[in-house]
Amino acid sequence: MPLRSMTGFGTAAQTTTEGTRVSVEIRTVNHRHREVRVRPPKGYADLGPLLEGRAAASTGRGRFDVSLAVDAAVSGEKSRISPERVAKAWAELQALRDALAPGDPLPFVAVLQVPGLFAADVGDREDTELCGAAERAFDGAMADLDAMRMREGINLVRDLRERLALLTKLHSDLAQRTAALATEHFDRLRGRIAKLLEGTGVAVPSDRIVQEAALLADRGDVAEELTRFASHLQQFDQALANDKEPQGKRLDFLLQEFAREVNTTASKAQDSTVAHVVVAMKVEIERLREQVQNLE
Repeated sequence: MPLRSMTGFGTAAQTTTEGTRVSVEIRTVNHRHREVRVRPPKGYADLGPLLEGRAAASTGRGRFDVSLAVDAAVSGEKSRISPERVAKAWAELQALRDALAPGDPLPFVAVLQVPGLFAADVGDREDTELCGAAERAFDGAMADLDAMRMREGINLVRDLRERLALLTKLHSDLAQRTAALATEHFDRLRGRIAKLLEGTGVAVPSDRIVQEAALLADRGDVAEELTRFASHLQQFDQALANDKEPQGKRLDFLLQEFAREVNTTASKAQDSTVAHVVVAMKVEIERLREQVQNLE
């Protein structure tokens, strides 16, 4: 399976043999872990745990907001008056009238304007067919969501590969620049000493210069950092090509290692050109990080 984005939207609906329409919408955004929130409509709370359990078996990293709707109008359900609710509402209206306007007439028809007095006559909410329709609608919405996430994932991987290629080129530039630093240190040190000894008749101590230049080169040696960075680049490329399992966390870890190696290189090399290349690399690493945050 190609790498998928954690951002997407999917929707689907199913209708029972009695005409009840069950629709599901799933919206996802990036998240470090998996978080599923199911919002069933009023009166169908039992469908929440049902879909939460189904989501646990079919979702990966990311935050999933699942909205469920049951269309009573399609099913032909009939409404019935709830005597208990009417009696309670009538008592509360009378108490409110007595407290605010004692003696004023209170027509009984006023109670009909209180919301929530009617209950839908739908029978058992845990009806097997209704639950089955909800599960099928959820599966359809997940399929729709996955298709969108895979399309977005393909675009993300394409962008990541382009940025990885640029980062690889910057790594090559960095390697070339640091390879020339030892020779530059030697020439710079020799020039300074020659200037100091100018007119004294004292010969420039080449052996001593070589020793000092070697010390400078050793302190500024970044070969290990560059080698590790090259290994991280290779691993990053391999992760992008992995179609067996999600790679978002692995890629995020590799980016942390990228940043660690370039920071160490900049502090050890002490060279303006190296510093400029490192800044460009940091910019690309941050851009990679922003994109990787959206990968599952």
